Parts: sequence; structure tokens; C-alpha cells
Amino acid sequence: LAEEVEFIFVVFEEGTPAIPEVLVRDLLRTRAVIVWVNLHIEKLLERAPGRCGLTHMGFDFTGSWQVNYKGRDFDKEDPELNIIHVDAPHRVRVLARFKDEAGRSRPYILQSGNLWYIADAPYSYAREGGRHLVLADVLHDILGREHPPARKALVRIEDVTPEDDPAELRRVADFLAGEKVPFQVSLVPKFKDP
Repeated sequence: LAEEVEFIFVVFEEGTPAIPEVLVRDLLRTRAVIVWVNLHIEKLLERAPGRCGLTHMGFDFTGSWQVNYKGRDFDKEDPELNIIHVDAPHRVRVLARFKDEAGRSRPYILQSGNLWYIADAPYSYAREGGRHLVLADVLHDILGREHPPARKALVRIEDVTPEDDPAELRRVADFLAGEKVPFQVSLVPKFKDP
């Protein structure tokens, strides 16, 4: 891997691909920040046991999980997760954890040296208030970009069709603009068979 590379994202969603040995070897040699998302982290961890202070223990497809991050719980919309054991707590930071109603807790987002690991696909089944927001926040840490906390939102005007009254849409848009509220319009097309 080129020395100019700062960040390497490795993302596996499904399947059991043949991961080239040269990729694993280069990842173990690089100084770049590695962000590994979801599956097959064991391929890297098994190649250099003990180096990261982590062990992949398998998968869990049961239970109703949430992600706890900075004292808040975020919905996890699917039951799948990778089970990671932290072997060297003094070398590993756990930034977020899975938890379930039975009291079980498992690491979710971890950092060990230049490796960051996310133990599922946070954008899978994403919905409002879901765990993808945790990754969005942690990306600032991963990329080393300081930012002042900001709470930004916009209003989405839903289900506008070409058959709606444009004057009504204009009234709502003018009101929001007058209040300095950012907004977008979600247009639903209408098909007319020629």
C-alpha cells in the first residue's frame, strides 16, 4: 500500500470471499488508519494473533440489541452482530457497545492502534434514530477531524405530487424560509400511460 494513503476502509457485507493474503499482509504493515466494517475481521486478527488485542469469537443472530454510545441508546434494526473479545483492555478502546434486554453487553466500535472495527453494518436497515448515527459521529474521531458540536436538522415536506396545489406548497415554503428553517421537498411522481 502506498505511503500516501491515510485511510483504508474494508467493508464486507455478506458471503465468504477469498481475501487475498497480500491484502492482509499489507494491512498489517501499513501505518494508515484501517476501518474494518462488519464481516471477516478474523482474517486479519488470526494473521497476527495478539497484535490488536482482539479475538473474533463468532456471530450472534439472536436477541434484540441496541447500541449504547455516550450514554444514549440507539436502535439496532437487525439481530446480526460479530462477537469480539477484548484480550488486552489496556490497548483497546471500546467506544460503543451492543446491549440487550437480558443485560448482555458486547463491544461494538473498537479502536486498537491504527485499527478501528465496527462489529456490524451500521447502515443496514437504517432508520431515523438508528445506530448509523453512532458511526457518523465516530467518523470525526477516525478521521481526526475536530468539530464543534452542532445540532442541525431540516424539515422534509413529504409526498408532494404534480397534482397538489402549488400555491399551498409555496405558502408552506415561504413560511419555513421566513423562519429560517431549512427544508426540502419530497416529490412523488405520477405516471400517466401515454
